[in-house]
Amino acid sequence: MKIEKYFAVLLLVGASLSPATAATLADIKAQVEAASGELAEVDALLADPDPNKRLAAIQMLLASDNGTWVKRAKEVGLFSDDAEMQRAVVTAILETGGPFRADITLGDEKRTGIRQWIKNHDGNVDEANNVAHVVIKLNAYSAEDKCWPFGPYGNNCAFIPAGETYSLDDWDDANGTVRLDADGALAGLLTTRNGQGDSVAIRIPLAE
Repeated sequence: MKIEKYFAVLLLVGASLSPATAATLADIKAQVEAASGELAEVDALLADPDPNKRLAAIQMLLASDNGTWVKRAKEVGLFSDDAEMQRAVVTAILETGGPFRADITLGDEKRTGIRQWIKNHDGNVDEANNVAHVVIKLNAYSAEDKCWPFGPYGNNCAFIPAGETYSLDDWDDANGTVRLDADGALAGLLTTRNGQGDSVAIRIPLAE
């Protein structure tokens, strides 16, 4: 008798859940189809054979209020071989203000002076992995200074666009140059005035 009641309860539960489950799955399937179709259209815009249309598309997508479109535009642009699209994405990312993490290699302190520079900028040194990390925040692009200044209260230029590179010429007793690498990071060399002129590698990841 108990077994019969048990199976009866299972049948009732199954009957009550099945329609809802089927309806929910149908809704999900429809939403997946719609979302994937939308992203396919976004990808098609970003892959247009006309470079002017590609650039216009990525600029409009980056400026949109649709977070999915913005994310896809950043993903495509960062790893594109189209320099104009890369610049558009880097500009959009830098305009967010960060914070960004700069990974800086260490070395002979006498020759690089990098540890003292890191200390002066509240960075964290990881001696075990021969790297240091500094957090960078930016203000909006300054048309007057033609750069992104350090934020929120800095006056120095953090990134000065120069073609396909970005100069770090005003980094408070340091200077250098970075460019977008194949991994979606601004990477290059940084030289402090504390050492004897040896440069260290710097890398600022932009890809999410």
